[in-house]
Parts: sequence; structure tokens; C-alpha cells
Amino acid sequence: MVRHTKRDHIWTATLELAGRGEAFSHAEVVAACSSEPPSGRTVRDVLQTMVDDGWLSTEIDPSDGSRRYVPSDRLTSLSTAAQ
Repeated sequence: MVRHTKRDHIWTATLELAGRGEAFSHAEVVAACSSEPPSGRTVRDVLQTMVDDGWLSTEIDPSDGSRRYVPSDRLTSLSTAAQ
């Protein structure tokens, strides 16, 4: 049986949020994790890795200056190719 790490749960939660096609926050990723809540630092590290690898892009919310994550062209092209 496969043992999923906290980072696996973060990736899964992030991909599910990105699949909505809307911007989402670090806090939403933490809340969406089905396992024991991961540390904020680990979530930020995974999100930054996903940005660096081209899976996500970031934007700044003009209302409060917070960082939001959105699916990148790389990720959205996978979902449109599957249709």
C-alpha cells in the first residue's frame, strides 16, 4: 500500500483547487488538505515549487495585496487536451 506524504496531499489539494479555474490562496490549500493540516511553510514550499515548475502562476489580490495562485497555461492545456 502506498503511503502518501503531506506534500502529496498538498499537491492533490492544489490540483483540485486549480481545477476550478479560479484564483486561490495559501490558506485555501491548507483547508483543502484531507490529511492532518500541513505546516504553512511546507504549503508555501510546494506552491513555490509548482510555480517554478510552471504548473501555477501567481497574482496579487488588489483588495488586500495577498498572493493568489491560478492555474498556468501549462496546467490548463492539460485539461483542455483531455477533453
